[in-house]
Amino acid sequence: MQNKPLYIKIIIFLLFVYLAVPFIMGLLAAAFNFVLGYTLNFSRNNIFSFVLILLFIYFNKKELAKIKSLFSSKDLGIFLILAIFLFYLNFRLKYTLNNYLTALPAIMILDILTYLIASILLFIAIFSFDYTKTILTKFIAQLSTLFVFFISFFFLGLALERTWLFFSKLVAAANYNLLSIFFKNTSLAFSDLTPLLRLNNFSIAIGSPCSGTDSLLLFTYLFFIVIFFSKKNYNFKTASLAFFIGLIGMFATAVLRVFLLMAVGNHYPNFALTLFHSNLGWSLFVIYFFVFYYLFSKLTPKAI
Repeated sequence: MQNKPLYIKIIIFLLFVYLAVPFIMGLLAAAFNFVLGYTLNFSRNNIFSFVLILLFIYFNKKELAKIKSLFSSKDLGIFLILAIFLFYLNFRLKYTLNNYLTALPAIMILDILTYLIASILLFIAIFSFDYTKTILTKFIAQLSTLFVFFISFFFLGLALERTWLFFSKLVAAANYNLLSIFFKNTSLAFSDLTPLLRLNNFSIAIGSPCSGTDSLLLFTYLFFIVIFFSKKNYNFKTASLAFFIGLIGMFATAVLRVFLLMAVGNHYPNFALTLFHSNLGWSLFVIYFFVFYYLFSKLTPKAI
């Protein structure tokens, strides 16, 4: 495979940014009993950025393959050290700040910026400074547009968090009916307005992360970003219908996530509330979105 070295570097970069670094941070947090503890927590911002990168690579794979990426030991040494330093600052900010989850938006933005800059420095270390400079020059319009998408996504996500209770009640009601079909001793109650779903001795509160609002927002943004990237001129009516069908399916995955969490938690509660809970949401989202995109691109006709 001619582009194998490029794809290997991409995989290494993504593994470090989205798995290895959060995993190491989680281990250190658990060792020192910091607030967020041991978990690989994929927030909506992480999922959004991950899928953005995959879409950017997919739609520009031919152009990216033409750009030479030469190994530079100098770039690797300098920028890797800088990246590690920024990741450390991010760790100190995220895991040692009191009440991080209720911190000011400015603190949360600083958290994202330090991790973003550290990731860019890691990219330079892996691909070289010259390759990064060429990428920025060649794709400056696309990258700038994606950055604007990400910033607006971040602030709109904060605004939409106020609507989570409505969707949580829908998810809880749907799962109560589904669980009642397959299991006995299922109940639904409300604790401080938050839906509380119980199956035998296992119970969870359907809070904001499980309400499906993040998934719906992610899907909406990524759908229009696909339209932006794609060179197809899609039929407007058919694309609109596909979008609303996709939204319904996306909400169904939120229901499925809670159902699977309850089913697993009924037998393995500790596993269900840690790694399974943290990674099930983003896994279902990524699978669903790319299956949807494949079907959408194949079945949606072009406009005349």
